[in-house]
Amino acid sequence: MATGPAAAAAHDAGGRSRLIHLHFYMHDITGGPGQTAVQVVKGPGPAHPAMPGYHFGDTTVINDALTDGSSASSSWLVGGAQGTYTLASLTEPVLAVSMTAALTGGAYNGSTLAVVGRDDVSAGVRELAVVF
Repeated sequence: MATGPAAAAAHDAGGRSRLIHLHFYMHDITGGPGQTAVQVVKGPGPAHPAMPGYHFGDTTVINDALTDGSSASSSWLVGGAQGTYTLASLTEPVLAVSMTAALTGGAYNGSTLAVVGRDDVSAGVRELAVVF
């Protein structure tokens, strides 16, 4: 899973609002060596028609690396994302996402982003709410 730019409004010392653009990639590894995402609930719902092998209600916990490039091995680590996602639609490949991105490098070291929303994994462009 990769994420694109995030925009958030922040306030400076004078209380003025300013727009911040962040760009990072989230590496969600669901199996094998270096696994960062683990399914903790096998959904009790029916098999999902758009996602073979998955069921309505499947829930996964993540602890993913955030990097400045698309390659997890050759990119600079800028933080980590912890949270959950749940298969939340009976018919569409849609996840309900709730995660916190903790930034550990660069100008925003120590900052966190809360990301919550509906993630249609079949869409080319996705938008989720971000609180900085």
